Formats: sequence, C-alpha cells, structure tokens
Amino acid sequence: MRYFFIPALAVLLLAGESLQSKPHWTVLVYMAADNDLHPFADRNLEQMKMIGSNEQATILAVLTISKPGMKKVTRRLVIEKGATRQCGPDMCLDSGSEKTLIDALTWAKTSFPSDHFALVMWNHGSGDLNPVIGRAINPSQLFTYNPDTRMIELDRSIGFFEFIDEILRLEDDARGVCFDETTRNYLDDKKLKHALEAAGKPIDVILFDACLMAGIGTAWLCHTSCDYLVASEEVELGTGYNYAHLLAPLAHYDLSPREFACHAVEAFKTTYGKITRDYTHSAIDLSYIPHLKNSIDTLARTLQRALELQKNGSAKAFLRHCRSRLHCTHFEEPNYIDAHHFLTNVMHNCDKFEAITSENTQKIRTEIRHAANDALENLKKAVIARVAGENLKNAGGLYVYFPERALHSSYIHTEFAKNSVWPLFLNAYLAR
Repeated sequence: MRYFFIPALAVLLLAGESLQSKPHWTVLVYMAADNDLHPFADRNLEQMKMIGSNEQATILAVLTISKPGMKKVTRRLVIEKGATRQCGPDMCLDSGSEKTLIDALTWAKTSFPSDHFALVMWNHGSGDLNPVIGRAINPSQLFTYNPDTRMIELDRSIGFFEFIDEILRLEDDARGVCFDETTRNYLDDKKLKHALEAAGKPIDVILFDACLMAGIGTAWLCHTSCDYLVASEEVELGTGYNYAHLLAPLAHYDLSPREFACHAVEAFKTTYGKITRDYTHSAIDLSYIPHLKNSIDTLARTLQRALELQKNGSAKAFLRHCRSRLHCTHFEEPNYIDAHHFLTNVMHNCDKFEAITSENTQKIRTEIRHAANDALENLKKAVIARVAGENLKNAGGLYVYFPERALHSSYIHTEFAKNSVWPLFLNAYLAR
C-alpha cells in the first residue's frame, strides 16, 4: 500500500487560494441623494476615496442622485484609492423602493463576498415615526453657528416634527416623507425590514448616517437581520460621517463587527466633538433587544396597573415628572426621550406613587422599581458604546417614544408598536 503526503502549505494554497484574496469586510453605502442632501454626496465619496478598496476591505456605493439642471441617475460604484469605478450602466432607480435596496444588497454580497458585511444607510431619517410631508427635510436648518462659543448649536425652541409641520403649512402637495423626491417614495420600517431580511445572511453592522435612528423601535426592526446597529439619538448635520475616519481602520486591521461598530461611534465623536455640543452616537448589540423589549413590556404592564389603581393622579404625576424636559434628556423631536435617563428616573421616583388602597401602594412601587431596573440592565447590555455632546451628556444610547399629548398616527403601524405592550401603556397614560 502506498501513501502520498501533501505538505500542509500546499493544501492551503490549493484549497484556500480564493480565501486569501477574500477581504475581511465589504462596506456598502446606500446613498439616497435624490433630495436636498445631494451637495454632501460628492464630499462623502471623496472621503471614501481617501481610503479606497484594499486587501482588507471592499468599499462600495450605490448612489441615486439628482442635481439642479441634471437628470436623476443611479450608479453602482466600487470605491478605489483616489478613484471610483462604475459597475454597469447608468440607471434611474427609486431609492425609496425596497426592491432597489434588495438589488443593491444582492449585488454587493454576490459580487464582492467577504467575511463581514456592513451596510450604511445614507439619507434623511425620522426615527420611530413617519411624518406626513411631501419632501425630505434637511435638519441642518435647525443648527446655527454661535460666534461667541464658536460652536454649532441646535435650536431647541422648536421640535423636529413641529419644524416639519411648519413646512407642511407651506406645502401644496404633502404626501409622505421621501428619501427619493422624484418618486415621492420612502423606506418605512415595513419595507426596510423586508429588504434587510431578504438579504439572506444577517448583516454584521448596519449604520444609519441619518437623524434620530437610535430608537428602540429601529433596534427592534433591525434585530432579526443585523447583529449590530450604529446610529444617533439626535439629529445630525448634513455632512454626516467623515468616511475617511470611519473606514480607515478597515484598511489595516481585521476588525470584528463589534470592534467596527464601537470604532464608528468614536469616529463620529472625532468628527463632531470639537464643533458642537449637540450630538450623540451609539453602538447597539442587537442580540439583547428581545430581552430589552420583554422587560419594557413588563414595565408597561406594571405602569398600566399603577395608572388604574392610582390615588389622586399620583402615577400620572410621577411619570410626567420622569419624562419631563427638566428631568429627562430629550432630543430635537421632544417625544423621543432617552430610555436610560427615563428608566433611572422611574426607579428613583416610584415612591411618589400611591394606590387607592394602602396595601397595594408598596407592592406596586416594588414591582415598578424591579421592572424598571430589569429594563435598565438589559439596556446597558445592549448599548456597547456611546458618545454625546455636553448638552446631551446623560444620553444613554437609545431613546423611547413617549408623547405627552397624543400618539402620532404613524406610530401604531411600526413593527415595534405592533409587537409591544408599550403603546397600550401610552394610551392609558394619555387617557388620564
């Protein structure tokens, strides 16, 4: 009997040649610039070209853009060092269509396989709600430069949706918030969820280069199809990420998805920490989101019961205190309140609750405190990195929708609201 021995190195070369050329990362930037963000698209592409695709990472962009005096165009681009290479002909696609996003993900994953995959959603964002408006709104209009402090500051005299409502009064044709102004179409959470799940293998990291997307609703939406979420609780300046900072480590290091998500948060701080006190960014481990959602449901049921059994409106009063601007971190949309800050307030203030019967008072206080603590612990596990400017120093990484007057008409249609007890609690709170 004869035996043949193949050196281990030869086996690796024969069986693993394709693996050696397979990069660690593919990063797809889905750039929906058929709106007033188009001036920033070229700037961000130039930043990407400063890094360019390399042995460690492939950098891609699907750009849909229209500029004054030019036709709308969609291009699939490979970003190289100092240049872009177009794949395929010019197209004219609807960036607000789930099919366009699915096709972009399929192209990127099939044509440029890698160990890890990141998707950057480059666009406007409105978070857990979908405002009714006929065009995308640039939140940069809410920022002003203060020559005394030499910082860029948010105008908090008007809320995000109040700002939109004011523009609505000037609009003759209001149909829906659009990432794509030509088609007046947009990616609501139902379409985004379908597109992400249709992509097959979970996305390692999804980053929102958009406003107000670090909400529990967005995290819930993404948790079945992505491992990590990176986003802002607050509105962002139109300049968005500095992609040279964001992508630089991928050219030199084999970052894990967790490491890349945490790096993205620090890169955002590097970009904005010196020019504004009004910024946030956080990285979320989405594997903890089901636990967080369940603990929020438990808290919601407990708070509902407290509202039903309250004496002299004590439950409503202490909850109003816990969510108030004076005591809890709010964002440019004032109905988005920081979940960490709110839960901490609930734990510290639940002794202000009194039940109709004294025997229920201590029991419900204890239940509220335990439920809030459980939700807070799950939140802390989920938020793996966070940064915030001085004006938002207590921001904990995720906000929760908590209106003071009425539920927005779009909220009940969100994936989180359809699967959570939270809106039932909100209705009970608002009814009293």
